[in-house]
Amino acid sequence: LSVGREIARNIICKSKFWGIPAIIYTKNNNYKIIVDRLISRKDFGYLPIAIIDLKKSPESYTSENSYQNIPIFSNNIDIQNTIKSLKIKVAIVIDSDDISIDSEAYLPILNYYRYIFKIPKKQSIDSLAVSVRDFGGIFGFSSTHNLTKPLNLFIKRLIDILVLLIFLPFYLPLILII
Repeated sequence: LSVGREIARNIICKSKFWGIPAIIYTKNNNYKIIVDRLISRKDFGYLPIAIIDLKKSPESYTSENSYQNIPIFSNNIDIQNTIKSLKIKVAIVIDSDDISIDSEAYLPILNYYRYIFKIPKKQSIDSLAVSVRDFGGIFGFSSTHNLTKPLNLFIKRLIDILVLLIFLPFYLPLILII
């Protein structure tokens, strides 16, 4: 089964309709190697359509800024609105010293994208407890954020309210006594 899947993927990846659009986030030039891999190995299934430089100021952007015909933008509200209007749900965050889970630059990425691949700066970790994706010898961490879908968020809120209402008769007297 896996051999058949691999053969089918290598045949279908030559189609111009193949590939899930992905946005690359970076703070320096370390994006080049992953973009090169994604372009040369279309069977990975991800098509980089824009590079967002989190360090670049909006004033420094010109229309000539691109790498391998992929435009490079600074991170601003117009770009984020365009990404949302195109309904792009995959982000590839290339790790650097400045991008961390706690940084302000990373929070909007966590809040919007359903699938996030974080390419770590250090590639020599022996064991991992997360889902890992291989980009031709470069590994990245993968996470799925199901609560970015409105229906899933609505169902979660509904369950929260139902659980609260079910247990309220038990907790209300306790709270009133205290």
